[in-house]
Formats: sequence, C-alpha cells, structure tokens
Amino acid sequence: MSKGQSSALLLLIVIMIFAGMIVFLFQLTETVTSSKYTNMFINNLLITMMRTDTGLTEPKCKRVSDLVFCAYFDPGWRCGDMDCFSFAEQTMDHYISMFSEENLRYLLIVETPGFIARSQSGEPVRLEIGDSELKEEKGKTFSEPLTLQKIINGRNYILSVKLIVKKKK
Repeated sequence: MSKGQSSALLLLIVIMIFAGMIVFLFQLTETVTSSKYTNMFINNLLITMMRTDTGLTEPKCKRVSDLVFCAYFDPGWRCGDMDCFSFAEQTMDHYISMFSEENLRYLLIVETPGFIARSQSGEPVRLEIGDSELKEEKGKTFSEPLTLQKIINGRNYILSVKLIVKKKK
C-alpha cells in the first residue's frame, strides 16, 4: 500500500468516526415539544410578571409581587388612585398582553401553601385575578406554583401563585 492510499484510508476512517459521533449526539438530543415550550413560556411569564416594577414608589405597590401580597392581605390599600386588588388586576392584564404575542385568557390564583386560610365567616381565602371560568374549561395550561415570601412587620408570609392560561378563540 502506498503512502497516498494509507493517508486516504486514514482520512476515511476519521470521517466515519466523526459521522458516527454526530449521529450519536443527534440521537441523544431531545426535541422540545409544543406543550413543553408552552409550559416553559408560562412559567417564565409568571416569574417575569412577578419581578416587574409597576412604576409606583409605595412599598406595597412597587413590584407586581408586592401588589399580589397587598391584594391578598390588604385589598383596600390604595396604590395611587386605585385599591390594591383593582390595580393588581389592571397590571396583570397589561403585562400579560405585553409579554405574550398571542391573546391569552388567564387566571392568576393566589393562596397560602400548606394550609387553608379562612376568613371570619369560615370561607377559604383565595385570591383570583382574571377569567375565573378557566377553572372549569379543558385545554388550559398551568404554570408551576411560584412561592412568594415576604417579611412584613417581623412576620414571615408565604403565598403560592399559579397562572392558568388559554388562547382566546
């Protein structure tokens, strides 16, 4: 075998090894399905919304997560010229339409994790902002529950926030 033939044979073997490695690596990769992408989008939408600044300087109204705490624990508190709950609802509408390319119906559910907080009349305390009809519908997508923690007057408060979305028809 001449020197040129052995070089060509060695080159062919190296190319075959690289081709085999490429095929092996492509088999290991997992394609992102539409539902996985949607779940990832909704989780990131919820996290982004909670961290967004509202433009107000009042500590209870500064970020959207602060608004959620205010709307849950003190819904009558005034943020500018609106109460906490109304301002939270308006802010959610604005940010969902701003962050999403599609028109989405949404329901933000805020509750205490691990136990059920009850009002003086005995009803479970649960904050729902958005389209409450989504609870009963099929074809909706849930976010993973996001835990918000805040210390108010030396006490530790924890809320669980979940976002449910569905495309508008």
